[in-house]
Amino acid sequence: MRRASLLIMNKRNKKTKMGSLGVRKKVKLVNFSVQRNLSTLRRIIPGCDRADVDTLILKSIEQMLKLQLQVSVLKSLSNYFGI
Repeated sequence: MRRASLLIMNKRNKKTKMGSLGVRKKVKLVNFSVQRNLSTLRRIIPGCDRADVDTLILKSIEQMLKLQLQVSVLKSLSNYFGI
């Protein structure tokens, strides 16, 4: 009986060790994904090739607002001219 309980404890310890290893891999994957997304955003937003993250976020918000304004103006013009 005592031997069986030791085996169960060892299995539990292995699971926790494997679990922490899995978390590390997930953190690396998330960091990689964030870096990839930031590099994609740097390519999309004009003038942000070497910008830091804070500037990049602010510029991307400004760019989205500009694009939304352009869309609304174009919609208004198309409605006015009946296109």
